[in-house]
This record gives sequence, structure tokens and C-alpha cells, in this order.
Amino acid sequence: AFHTKGGDLLCRQLLFLPWLAEKLDDQAARRSIHTFFSTAIQYAIEHRQTSLAFPALGCGKLEYDPNMIAEVILDETQRYSDCNLNILIVLLPGNDDAYAAFCHQLSRLRRKKPVKEQT
Repeated sequence: AFHTKGGDLLCRQLLFLPWLAEKLDDQAARRSIHTFFSTAIQYAIEHRQTSLAFPALGCGKLEYDPNMIAEVILDETQRYSDCNLNILIVLLPGNDDAYAAFCHQLSRLRRKKPVKEQT
């Protein structure tokens, strides 16, 4: 992993972390996403960052089930809800299946506990 200044983007830093670009079974994908999030969040905490933005991993060309991806990603964000970080998930325009899956999973989480959502 390495980081660089945000340049012309509206951020202080960009953190580059490797993530497998191959199709994994669901359990391996879950573990991989967990590791990816944990690494990035630990970095943010150690470097006193206030926010992070993540892509919706696996919702593009790898064609994972968007419901599984949304569940894993949102569960990961909830694990770190007490870390005082603003965690954003970025969905590409036109990916209606991923959007619907994230909306469904947000609804599931809201029934458990309030979730802060930004649009």
C-alpha cells in the first residue's frame, strides 16, 4: 500500500491498496473485502484522517452478486462506526443492480440500528 497527495481531487490523500482482480468464491471474497477495509481504516486512524471513500468492490466486471457485496461492505462500515470516520461508498452511475442492493442492505441495517447515509 502507498499514498500520495490528492492533487486536483477534493481530498488530502489517495491511498492505493491492492485488491484481487479475480473472481473468488463468496467466502474468499468476503475475507478479501474485510482485509481491504480493515487495512484502509487502520491507516486512516493512524494518520488521523476524518473520512474515507471506497469503491463498491466487485460490483463491476467481476460480476459478484451485488446483494452479497452490499451486505459485506455495509457490515464492514458498521464494524467501524465508533471510529469517528466518515465512510463513503462510491457506486458508478448506471449500476442499478448495485444501487438497489445497497438500498436494500441499508434498509436492513436501519431496522437493526440507525445508519448515517450521504447522497
